Formats: sequence, structure tokens, C-alpha cells
Amino acid sequence: MLAEECDWKLQAACRYHGDAELWFPQVTDRYAVVNAKKICFKCPVRRECLHAGIAEEHGIWGGLTAEQRHQIRKSKFQVLK
Repeated sequence: MLAEECDWKLQAACRYHGDAELWFPQVTDRYAVVNAKKICFKCPVRRECLHAGIAEEHGIWGGLTAEQRHQIRKSKFQVLK
């Protein structure tokens, strides 16, 4: 793991919310998604987290769900075509 990668993770708001299931909720658990996003939107390293997790297929990264990140990747790919 690169030093820069570790640096932003040490500042992440989710680090202080110990329930890992909050960041990897069941797709149908809208309550968990909303709660995770509330924490993400206040996070000082949200951008770094999203950048690191953009290709991840599961979980909340940078305040976005897997489906939302998929849509970003899909739209980015469409622009590159």
C-alpha cells in the first residue's frame, strides 16, 4: 500500500464509525445507505475515497453506491467512444 493511500484513509470519517456493514449494506437496505452517505458527505477525504473506489463493485465509496459509480464509469466510457 502506498504512503499517500494510507494518508487519506487515516483522515476518513468512516474510520470512526466501526460498523463495516454500514459501508457494505444490502442493496435493499435504504436506511443503511442513507446513513452511510450522511457520514460520507461530511468526510474531508471524500474525493480521494471516490477515486480509490470508482472501480469497486460493492459498497459505498466517496458517498456513492456501486450502481452510482457504475453509471459514472458507463458515462465516462461513452464519452471516450
